[in-house]
Amino acid sequence: ALDAEKRELHLFSARTYRRYPLASVRTWERRHHTGGALVGQGLAVVTANMANAANNSANSGLFFEVRDVDHPVWRIAFPPRAIPRELPRWMEVLQQTVNEAPAVKDLASR
Repeated sequence: ALDAEKRELHLFSARTYRRYPLASVRTWERRHHTGGALVGQGLAVVTANMANAANNSANSGLFFEVRDVDHPVWRIAFPPRAIPRELPRWMEVLQQTVNEAPAVKDLASR
């Protein structure tokens, strides 16, 4: 979750919840890995394609690097079909909240 008013990022994994001030977020990036499919027949090809798909999925998502010794990298996963739509959307939300929010507040005070 992203709290624009408090300027905090809330991240949760299976066992860990952390709240970070946006100043503690070092980087964020989107990754969308695809490809690596083999063409052919047989169990070996099916197995290789399943492994490639799992690897692509594990390396895709929205990644945050934060100032946290115990949990410095976070990954937010998206369903494969949602990645082309959701990753650009969240990058824009982050851009507006983190990079452009002070300018918006300055305009509102005028």
